[in-house]
Amino acid sequence: MSVNLLNLFKDQLSGAAMKGISSMLGESESNTGSALGGVAASLLGSLASKASTSSGAAGLLKDLLSSDHSVMDNITDLITGDNSSNFFDKGGELVTSLLGGKAGSVIDAITKSSGLGRGSSSKLLSMAAPLLMGFVGKYVKGKALNAVGLGKLLGGQKDYIKSAMPSSLFDTLGLSSIGGAATKAVSGA
Repeated sequence: MSVNLLNLFKDQLSGAAMKGISSMLGESESNTGSALGGVAASLLGSLASKASTSSGAAGLLKDLLSSDHSVMDNITDLITGDNSSNFFDKGGELVTSLLGGKAGSVIDAITKSSGLGRGSSSKLLSMAAPLLMGFVGKYVKGKALNAVGLGKLLGGQKDYIKSAMPSSLFDTLGLSSIGGAATKAVSGA
């Protein structure tokens, strides 16, 4: 079985980082942690979907390699510091790029499943998008993956993604095609 990127990502956001995130949102750590799993799975699912074609994987690889790989180093400063509004604005743009018109459905499902307020779910999604991109970008760069390797890595995340998100979201986001046939499309098999 492949590496579980969701668990690795959530491990990076535990402890003091999770305390800072939940404090910034004004929500409990428990609800924030629950919401983060679904948010990260939704975003990673979108990445996996994009990487399911050769051209999508190549474009995503370029985006991941150019993302800020240091973004996970000091999360608390990013979300509460002087430039936090800029960080959330860029995150919102990234959410729109990754999820398009389905962002509202993600926010609604996360709100319902986690107990977070809708505004908090939205803010968490905008925060998680650049963090996940930076995290996956750093992982891909560290493993020196090419577009085919990226497609295989993300295609292998399907079961982890499906188990971490509210069940309604998997179909809403059209993620049933990731893995399997998608990996073959990227590798040319």
